[in-house]
Amino acid sequence: MTASYSQTATFSSAADRLLTDVVKILEKGWRPRRLTRHQRSVSARIPLSWRSWGDDLDVRVTHEDAESVTVTVTSTAVLKTTLIDWGKNQSNVEKLLVEIAERLGTSATA
Repeated sequence: MTASYSQTATFSSAADRLLTDVVKILEKGWRPRRLTRHQRSVSARIPLSWRSWGDDLDVRVTHEDAESVTVTVTSTAVLKTTLIDWGKNQSNVEKLLVEIAERLGTSATA
């Protein structure tokens, strides 16, 4: 089983705005090798670092209503034989959720 981490959060935002902001966040500070925006998700490949061989990052809208959107953020090691990631995937997910909250000017609820 490949090392991965996933977390769900709810933000006071429309889905389209949140996903647009996710793309901007990833383009600005994460230097993705690949970035794809879909109707209800964003996926990116984060390049290798001293802590990992690279990670696949997925942000998926799992629920949307008039006042909020719920997303699931998942980070998975690119190298499928990675069993231990020393917290890299959890760090990716938590960092992205904080950056989303800062950009939206709100806090996430779990």
